[in-house]
Order: sequence, then structure tokens, then C-alpha cells
Amino acid sequence: MKWSWSFSARRQEERRLAERRRRRSDRPGPLPAVRERTLTLPFPPTNKDFVQNNRHQRTCDQQQSPFFAKFPEEIRYLIYREVLAPGDNPELHVASADQRLLSRRCINENRDVPGLEHRCWGRHYKQDGTTARNQNMGGYEPEDDSPYPMRLGLLRSCRQAYSESIDILYSQNTLSFRQTRTIVDFQRTIIPQRLHSVRSMNLYFLLQLHWYGTRLEEIEHIYPFDIPFFWESTWKILAEMESLQSLRVEFTDGRVDDEYPPRDAVIHLLKLMTAVKFPNYVVQFDWAVEVDEFVGLLGNNLPFEIQVKEKPVQPVYYW
Repeated sequence: MKWSWSFSARRQEERRLAERRRRRSDRPGPLPAVRERTLTLPFPPTNKDFVQNNRHQRTCDQQQSPFFAKFPEEIRYLIYREVLAPGDNPELHVASADQRLLSRRCINENRDVPGLEHRCWGRHYKQDGTTARNQNMGGYEPEDDSPYPMRLGLLRSCRQAYSESIDILYSQNTLSFRQTRTIVDFQRTIIPQRLHSVRSMNLYFLLQLHWYGTRLEEIEHIYPFDIPFFWESTWKILAEMESLQSLRVEFTDGRVDDEYPPRDAVIHLLKLMTAVKFPNYVVQFDWAVEVDEFVGLLGNNLPFEIQVKEKPVQPVYYW
């Protein structure tokens, strides 16, 4: 009987964990403090007594490859750019999934479509707003249907190609996010040099806000609702991004009981946004807001431009 009870309890725990994984995604682990082998080429040693005897750090010059032997660095750069950051569509969506982040090239051509509603984000989501696997395929949706697939195989081909092209991926694309937790995890899972090379970002947020006097609180049955937990961390990260030149934030009306997001809740979020400055900084609302009133409450010298672009009333679904 004891063995039977133990087996039953284990089965119940497995079902509970399976149900949790169906509804929510676990966050990815942070970047290791010490890695066995760096991906980019190491800097030349400056200490004369230093002897680089770790064979894991050795790198072939790849001169046996026609790509490196025949093409000069300038031509290779153009090839890298076309593959990793095509000039006609440089937006790259970054989304949270179970214990990882996913990226997909934006294929939206209609600029009137709100960023949250781009179909290139994918069609399968969990209740927490993260990307889910396609159960019919047994994995995440491939990007084969996109004219701009992310050909990350180039970065995996060899260390020389990775070192020459990795900066293009971060500096020449416009990275877009729709969850604050994704931004925090993005910072945790890449080295600081990559974070500081990002130059352009778009943020698309659904404002389903519940305001309790002076604070936002979680409502368990409403998803995705990560803003109260990661909003402050998000703006601390953005303030530290040394190369960020362009930031566009789109707020989509997530109505609760047919009411617009509470003004005080929106002002609460905007206050943290006034602490950072970028050369190109735009905040867009897709419902009517009193811009003059917002300016009066936040201060006349706002670091961002407020735009209002109303859209037809329609619900936004994540699943």
C-alpha cells in the first residue's frame, strides 16, 4: 500500500507540473559567469608571461575556405548584413518561450497594424503570453514561411564567421519585444558587449492594468500580466544600454470591463520612462488620451514624444 500511495502521489505531481508547463513558461537561466570557451575570437594577450595553452581557445584562420580566402572583409560584411539584418526589413521579434528566448523576422508590411498584432509573432501562446509549441508539429513553428528567415546557421558555421558577424545581429536590427520579462531575460542571457551594441528597439505592450490606489497588483486569472513585476527592471536595463539611439513604445488598450486603462496607472508607468533619454524616443497610444494633461502631470520637458493613433475597437487575444 505504501508503494501504491507513493506512485499515485508522484503521478499527481507530474500532472500538476505538466499543467503548469501548459499554462506558463519557465524563465531561461542566466549566462554562466565563467564559460569554458568564448565564442568570439580572444583578444591578443597583453601579459608577456601569459601562455595560451588551452586548445579550446585555438582558432583556425579558415584560409582553406574560399569564403575567407577570396572575399575581402568588406564583401563579407555585405553578405553578413544581407543574411542577418536585411535593410528592407530590419525588425526582429524577440519572444519568451519555455526556458529560452525565440527570435523571428518581422514580415508585416502594413504599418497600420499594431505591433502586438503582427502575425509573425506566431499563433501558439500559453496563458502567460509566452510562445508555446505547436502540438501538431512537436516543436516551435518554423520560420520557413517567412521571406526573411533568421539564418542563424551562419553564426554556427565557424568561430571566424561568428566573430565577424555577431555585432551585425544586434546593432543593425530593430529588436522588438512585447513582454517586459523578455527584456529582463534578454539582458540576463547575453554578454554586456552585445547588450550595449543594440541601437534600435520597439516595445509593444498590452495595458490590462488593475490599479489599487497607488500600486499595480497581479490578478491571477488575467494574462499576460508581467508589467508589475518587471517594469522597473526594464527601464533600468534600457538606461544602461550605451548605444541605444531609437526607442519606440506602443501601448495597446487592454480594456477591462469596457474601461480604458486607468489614467493614474498609466502615469505611474510613464514616470519611470521619463528617467531615460534617447535621440529618437516615441510613446504611442492607440486610444484617445489627453496629451496636455499627461504633460502637465509628468513635467513639460518630457524626453519622449507622445503620439495618439486610435484604432478600431477590437479585442487582443494571446491564445
